[in-house]
Amino acid sequence: MNIRISRMGAGQAAVNAVGALTNLTTSFLDPYDRNDQPNVPTAITADGNYYITLSGACSNGVPESGAEDCDDYFTITNSSSTVDDTVTVTAAWFSGSTDGDLLICDGARLANPPPNNVPRCGNFAGGADIFDCACNAQPGDGFALASSYDPATGNGEGPPEFITFVLPANSKYVIWVNMFDPGGAAATLVQLTVSGLK
Repeated sequence: MNIRISRMGAGQAAVNAVGALTNLTTSFLDPYDRNDQPNVPTAITADGNYYITLSGACSNGVPESGAEDCDDYFTITNSSSTVDDTVTVTAAWFSGSTDGDLLICDGARLANPPPNNVPRCGNFAGGADIFDCACNAQPGDGFALASSYDPATGNGEGPPEFITFVLPANSKYVIWVNMFDPGGAAATLVQLTVSGLK
């Protein structure tokens, strides 16, 4: 694969032959690396693409050491008091051998004072607040099945994985992206796309 990069400067990650890709920082660190726990999610306030990096062995989606980054959490909020939003969230990555999971959880617990502000949405927090999953779930697993659900194969592994759901008025949901099995990759770039927010 040939990659053409020209006119690189400290304020830009790269410029291609068509136009400039303007970077808001000269750092190559994942800007969402601090949202690895369900009680410190990053707020998504607008439709768009969000890029995250997950890394490590992540055996069955669980980090084996503190250096592994198997989870990222985000919140979306519907501040309307009367109008529901229909939201679609998609997680995509390059390798078909990588097994990532996309889950949606109730974020109501975030309004509680610590230590009771942890949504039950995670490997260590439990799964009682999960209500939708684009993962290898099956009927009877205890939560709603994603719109990508296939009765023959379960919720089908990506890429991409997607969930379309109603975000009720005056509510907050947590998006959980989990690297269940990296398929041998040391790190995986995930494109998280959100649409339908108002």
